[in-house]
Amino acid sequence: LAQYLIRYRYDRESSWQRYVSRLPPASALIVTTDQVRRFTYWSENDSRPEIRFSNPEEYVEAYREHFDRAVKCRMRSIGPVSSLLSGGLDSSSVTGFALKNRAMLSEPLKVYSWLLTEVDPLAELDERPFVRDFLQFWNQKEVDIEHHEILGKESFITSDLGSIHRWLGGPNTNLDRVMMSPTLSRVASNGSKVLLTGHCGDMISSSHAPDGLRGLAFSGKWLDFIKENSNQAKSYNVGFFKMANFAVSKPILNRLLGKRERGWSPEQKTTLEDLTARVPINPDW
Repeated sequence: LAQYLIRYRYDRESSWQRYVSRLPPASALIVTTDQVRRFTYWSENDSRPEIRFSNPEEYVEAYREHFDRAVKCRMRSIGPVSSLLSGGLDSSSVTGFALKNRAMLSEPLKVYSWLLTEVDPLAELDERPFVRDFLQFWNQKEVDIEHHEILGKESFITSDLGSIHRWLGGPNTNLDRVMMSPTLSRVASNGSKVLLTGHCGDMISSSHAPDGLRGLAFSGKWLDFIKENSNQAKSYNVGFFKMANFAVSKPILNRLLGKRERGWSPEQKTTLEDLTARVPINPDW
């Protein structure tokens, strides 16, 4: 309940159901008549050497190469391939790279955009202009795109709450998720087995990832922390110390709640007590 109220999931295993636990990300569970075994099959630090290039352009090219491969390998399908497009950086990048590799497709890419009606109170936030610019760019290249618009309706919020709760495993904290049910229904009706999305792409970028700041702080990389914290403070238009407080306040709250802290060390489960023993954080916290 506390995690739901603060909208921050620090415990990846608890659930809303008594006696039911979640399987953490990148984990597998094997159940036999003799034993129950759980293991982690992937970690972001799986023996990957730190990448260092001589100039910034090389980082851009390397990222583009990895991104292209990541999108391409997800386009393998026995049926049509679909993609979400909001017009933002994340979904536009994914959809753009899918169109770049359109030779893999047996028919035009099916693209779906969530849009607001003209009478919607939030109509000024509608992203049609960004979607339109994206489609115009590819149309000039004479690329066929099958575009579908899904208009947001208030009825979506209440019409399918049961399936949304089952899908999320608990109450919905983000209204944009109510759009997923009609979207998935439309995608399925068009025969697609693959739906590409840039959802939560901003959570892995430096300017939108407070978790990254906490990782730097708990790893004792203070110079990197100062640099990244300064950049993020500018991005959010807040002061340096306010940003720093935000970056460490949630782990502190975890300890006050008596919960285990997860995610700082991909190789092992680490408590905040373990972390304070390695880095100079006030133990009175």
